[in-house]
Amino acid sequence: MGYRLEPALVNGRFGDPVLYVGFEFEKRGLLLDVGDVSSLDPAKLRQVSDLFVSHAHLDHFADFDRLLRHLLAQGQQLRVYGPLGIIEKTKHKLAAYSWNLEPPAPASLRITVTEIDSAETAQRASFALSDQFRQDKIERVPLKKGRLLEDHDVTVDCTLLDHRLPCLAFAIREQAVPHILEAKLAAEGLPAGPWLHSFKQALRQKLPGDSMIEIDEEHGEVALGVLRQALTEESVARKICYVTDCQFNPKNAARIVELAEGADILFIEAKFARADSALARERYHLTTAQAGQLAARAGVSRVEVFHFSERYEGEEARMLAEVQSAFQETP
Repeated sequence: MGYRLEPALVNGRFGDPVLYVGFEFEKRGLLLDVGDVSSLDPAKLRQVSDLFVSHAHLDHFADFDRLLRHLLAQGQQLRVYGPLGIIEKTKHKLAAYSWNLEPPAPASLRITVTEIDSAETAQRASFALSDQFRQDKIERVPLKKGRLLEDHDVTVDCTLLDHRLPCLAFAIREQAVPHILEAKLAAEGLPAGPWLHSFKQALRQKLPGDSMIEIDEEHGEVALGVLRQALTEESVARKICYVTDCQFNPKNAARIVELAEGADILFIEAKFARADSALARERYHLTTAQAGQLAARAGVSRVEVFHFSERYEGEEARMLAEVQSAFQETP
């Protein structure tokens, strides 16, 4: 059984840190940081429902405008999550343009920004294209142990790290849902068609088993529970973590290990080589060895490193070997 989420580093190991998480069966994507996204398929940018910003340094936030441009025609919501100051920074991004000729359609783009103070508290404001992206009032919102998002598809949690300023790390966990198997559909003699969309929506919404799904004139209505048992099997849920831009110190390390515990994939920065740990500490970044150690301590299944400094161009194999050595040797 395959996974539903499809994570991929947009710019490889040396470019701006950007992780795109697509959904196999839906036109939806999550974006973690939005530095350079020029290489990302515009169709994928138009599917972004949630943007998670670790912090607002240029290489993590510069292409917000590109994302905005692709979302304008979609008439949907974009939810943005970031550390202290992200509301004000988003406000200034939006205020840099004139919106007087945009149609005031009530279904047009709305951007809701959640600014995380701590694992328990945040504040939120919205900007609507129909109101020329003027900021509405800021409201306080509670968080429960860093939980930012929970819906039919995923839960997303965060923790605050120190990068000489607050920097967020994120953990995405798939929600296990039934997956329709084409082979079973054929075996039951049921046709493909629009009814499958209704069936999928009912499964995602966890409607009662006696809810009726209309297939077509020949097959009529069939109970959701009957269809679920005959046509589906449970998807495999997994956990994906994203950690970037932080110093290797006890507080940061403890928070990373707690957030990433048992993750299937940990995407973690490794800005500097093992031998350059003093430079890494001075610049509030991790080394290859430190990334591997943290991955091992968290008990993750797989570690994917990124954000290599340009000084190591041509030395990717050595950098990866240092990560794997620490990952395998750390008890």
